Amino acid sequence: CTAFTFLRVDYESVVSWKTVTDLPRCNPMFHGVPRYDGIIVNVAGDVKLFAKLIFLFCYSFGENQYPLALIQMLDQPLDRNRDIQVDVDLDFYRVRAKPRRSCEFIPIRSIVRGALLYDDPGNAGESLVVDTIDTDMFLRLKELSMERGQS
Repeated sequence: CTAFTFLRVDYESVVSWKTVTDLPRCNPMFHGVPRYDGIIVNVAGDVKLFAKLIFLFCYSFGENQYPLALIQMLDQPLDRNRDIQVDVDLDFYRVRAKPRRSCEFIPIRSIVRGALLYDDPGNAGESLVVDTIDTDMFLRLKELSMERGQS
């Protein structure tokens, strides 16, 4: 078993249809503070969700190697006072983390791309997805919002 602290994710941009690269990281002590970058994962069919990258490793069994990621899903329902996931004041997409004990293992190939998340200091466990990082993320979030009826 070999552990890693960052991953090279190549994905096809929905803007230019060219291959683009992200380097999401996961490190319990990155320059003195924990760093668990956001990612978009393909969970079933074409369903995409946000998650935090907790741990990366490659598991060997016989002659085969299986690259895996431990992720913390960000699909916990928001509280009853906010039933939509688009932040009213800032117009950012809001996500909430499942408890850390609910982390899941996924194949690394199901990671779509990195995602810039800003942890909301006023709401523990909630993050805002920054869609202004690039045009690809902006369009992916608009599509996700329309799919969920939250344009």
